[in-house]
Amino acid sequence: MPSTLIVLVSWVSFWIRVEAAPARVALSVTSLLTLCTQIQTHRSQLPPLNYIIALDIWLFVCIFMVFATLVEFAISYNSFVIKRVDSSREEIGSAQSKTNETWMINIETSSQALPESPKGRCSSSCRDVTKIDFACRFIFPMSFTAFSIAYWVHYLTIYSRH
Repeated sequence: MPSTLIVLVSWVSFWIRVEAAPARVALSVTSLLTLCTQIQTHRSQLPPLNYIIALDIWLFVCIFMVFATLVEFAISYNSFVIKRVDSSREEIGSAQSKTNETWMINIETSSQALPESPKGRCSSSCRDVTKIDFACRFIFPMSFTAFSIAYWVHYLTIYSRH
């Protein structure tokens, strides 16, 4: 149960804005470290074994899911930055052409026609990146639920045979 809750908490990052990188990374890394600590605690309480047990499989998948949220953020953030730079270049390019026309009309006011830096603004193309987060809000829970059902059906079937 605790490992499942940690995985669920790591998915909260899908609802945090892409621009809030420290919050998202901190949440994912903290979840990952908590799971690693949990694995270490379980291993210290069990006798040393040379083979994989069901608990190892469960905890490995939990770590994989939390690590995947961190990878998803890296992809989402990278796409966000690339689209933001591209949209900034487009805005500056169109503003410079307008500035050249204004400069020919009035030299004194041409410097005022330059746009402010688009830093802090996000055009419609930047908002498309949040589609990654939106999709992951459903993909991650559905895949973890599918794994959980398969895992418990498999191991409860084995348990009921003995």
